[in-house]
Amino acid sequence: MRTVFRVIAVSLVGITMAAPAAPVRPAASAKRFVERLYGKAQPFVPDEQTYTPELARLIDRGYAVANEIDDPDLVGNALCDCQDLRSFDKTITVISATPTAASVRVLLTGDVDGPRRFLLKLARVDGAWRVADSIAEPGSSYAAFLRQSIEEVE
Repeated sequence: MRTVFRVIAVSLVGITMAAPAAPVRPAASAKRFVERLYGKAQPFVPDEQTYTPELARLIDRGYAVANEIDDPDLVGNALCDCQDLRSFDKTITVISATPTAASVRVLLTGDVDGPRRFLLKLARVDGAWRVADSIAEPGSSYAAFLRQSIEEVE
């Protein structure tokens, strides 16, 4: 009886070890991340759950400089360039995705100023998607805007 139990136990371990991991679907997971991101009430709060460490540091530096010069508009909003993201309808489309990087287009409609388009550059950090940059279309990189704004003040 012990021999049969050992054989079954070893067989089960072998089956478990040999089972393939769930396939990584970068496009689907990137889209889910952005959908959750735009569902938040205040997505502009920089934290390790939203931005890459590099962009989060840049945003933090932007806030520090904005406080020094008393300019609350210096940092802006990486996700919508708006006051209230909840007032918009959102269309999210994955443009490209690999296991480590993705580009996702976000179309915000329902504002009196017309539609707003953003291209979010995502990067995987510790296995999770994070915003590495946001590019207003047509326009420029949010990270480049912050760097330039900080340099002009310092």
